[in-house]
Amino acid sequence: MAVFHAVRAYPGSLARSVRFPFHKSATTTARRFLSEEVATSKRRIDLRGIFPPIVTTFGPHGELAEREVPGNVARWLREPLGGLVVQGSNGESVLLTEEERVAIVHTVRACLPLDRLLIAGSGCEGTLQTLEMTKKMADAGADAVLVVTPAYYRGRMTIGAFVNHYTQVANDSPVPVILYSVPGNTALELPIEAVVTLAQHPNIIGMKDSGGDISRIATIIHATQKEDFQMLAGSASFLFAAYAVGVLEQEVNDEELKQFGKTCIAASYVKYLEAAGGRVIPIRQGLAEEDYHEIFNCINGFLLPGGRMNLETSEYARTASILYHLALQANEAGDPFPLWGTCLGFQMLVHLTAGENLMVKTACTDNISLPLTCTPGLKKRRMFEKCHSDDMEIWTETPVTGHHHLYSISLDAFQSNEKLSNFYRILSTNRDHDGMEFVSTIEAVSVPFYGVQWHPEVNAFGYKRNLAAPSSPAAVRLAFHTAEFFIGQARRSSHRFASEDEVEENLIHQHRLIHVGQKTHSGQIYIIS
Repeated sequence: MAVFHAVRAYPGSLARSVRFPFHKSATTTARRFLSEEVATSKRRIDLRGIFPPIVTTFGPHGELAEREVPGNVARWLREPLGGLVVQGSNGESVLLTEEERVAIVHTVRACLPLDRLLIAGSGCEGTLQTLEMTKKMADAGADAVLVVTPAYYRGRMTIGAFVNHYTQVANDSPVPVILYSVPGNTALELPIEAVVTLAQHPNIIGMKDSGGDISRIATIIHATQKEDFQMLAGSASFLFAAYAVGVLEQEVNDEELKQFGKTCIAASYVKYLEAAGGRVIPIRQGLAEEDYHEIFNCINGFLLPGGRMNLETSEYARTASILYHLALQANEAGDPFPLWGTCLGFQMLVHLTAGENLMVKTACTDNISLPLTCTPGLKKRRMFEKCHSDDMEIWTETPVTGHHHLYSISLDAFQSNEKLSNFYRILSTNRDHDGMEFVSTIEAVSVPFYGVQWHPEVNAFGYKRNLAAPSSPAAVRLAFHTAEFFIGQARRSSHRFASEDEVEENLIHQHRLIHVGQKTHSGQIYIIS
């Protein structure tokens, strides 16, 4: 009996099933076992997005407070999350009984919509214990289980022992399995060699790594790229490196400023995105197309800034076209990637979608503040669905959008173009001095593409004298709302640089910032080349 319990307590030696001792052929043996015993196609669960590990609610005397769980879940659901992790490290599962752990999952599932994933922690010190808990979590409504590394006998946890443990759990689990490495709590890191082997298992769909080493995460991603295997960064402190937004450089047009360089990015765009938690990566013009493919796979969103460039023949247009089509292909393949166009960037998005230049000259729209004149149903659209009704009322009645453009697309031209009317929803329009109604805000119907003919960044960071830059509290709230919305869309992207060092090397702050006074809206520009 003692031997039987010892076997249950130690995952490296299984009570039932094949045994894989750690030797040079362990990986080969594991692969053969997987192919013979389990179906070969993985059950696809998309782990893109944010999955916060929720806390377990306790009463004043340490008792489980299940009644508080629905309120917490309701608060989480206000955010665009992919789902919730229950009984992760934040859930303090080691302090709960088996019945309490299962009860919490039951409660969360009852108030979590089916379109949000429920990932439940089912890891225990023993393989059979873990499998039993896994089945109970699945019965309670979990879509997948998060299985932490056993650690009590950490000195005996070899690569082969890990492969044995997770293979046995995955073979019999009724739901997909996610590996979980959290060395800060277990003092044990799941070896990369074991991860690479386990990634081939048809019921192991990914891994949560909370070790904080982004280069290790990148190594695992590279080593498992041929498998249908997904990685989750387990801490916001190093997940932050993923929120990198590309901003396209522009040619320096002012003759006096050309002495500093050929291309630049206005500092107002940088401040605007950083205020919402983003980090800015300058996108150079004139690169080879394969270089843009590489850049695209590192950044989480792309902003097309305003300026004075030709929509058809400029390098700005060529670069925008390449990244637009990459983003379109990625989104259609289920890889979320947002685009944002401001002023000229708005016009560029319209031009690329329509396949022709439909812009016409408008009267007195260069340096004027106008209200956000909304179309019906605006509050139901993604860009504004979370806005407070009081703000929406102010934004639609007062001049909170700064317009600085010579050209626009008329409402008639937009609506009569089938490509545009099918691809985008019109969120707002305005009228020029002669009464022509033009489109001023759009969002794509099925992909995260957004465009504003106005400049939200100048509301908070426009310093030029006599500039139509609304700076009322409501106007500044509008600026920060759009920035936070766009960065929120970027958080859905799983693209990333290979390491934190590579992020740092590519940040815009590696370039010179110069003060240019009244020559630009923001008073400062970054010289890129």
